[in-house]
Formats: sequence, structure tokens, C-alpha cells
Amino acid sequence: MLGGDQDLMTPWDQGPDGAGQQAIADGIAGSETHVIHGSNHSTIFDNTAEHNRVVVDFFTRHAMGVRAAVAGGAAAD
Repeated sequence: MLGGDQDLMTPWDQGPDGAGQQAIADGIAGSETHVIHGSNHSTIFDNTAEHNRVVVDFFTRHAMGVRAAVAGGAAAD
């Protein structure tokens, strides 16, 4: 879950009336959270550099497992 701490559309803590970003992240097994401080709903526009860094880091860390799974599946064919 990647979001801004100033997001009014989907706040981190929605309170008793709904599920905010933290509740959504808590409901996804193995999810990761990163809060971009000072950003609103559109983190890619509010803080492009940090947004991109977090996304690239996530895919870089998880690409190794995907490559291994794909290679393992190809070997089984």
C-alpha cells in the first residue's frame, strides 16, 4: 500500500465509519505499506521521486522470486 499521509479521499485511518488505507493493507496478506509524508491522494504527482523510488524498489525486490518461479515452471514443462 503506497499512499500519502494527507490523503483526504482515502485516509490512512478512516475511523469507525469505514476502512482507510491501513485497514485495506491489513486485509492483504503479505502487503507492505509506505506512507509518503506531505502527499495527498495522487502520490505520483505530489512526490514523483519518492513514489517512483518505492515502486521500483518493490519490483526490484520481488522480481527475483518471480524469475525463479517462472524458471521453475519452464523447467517443469
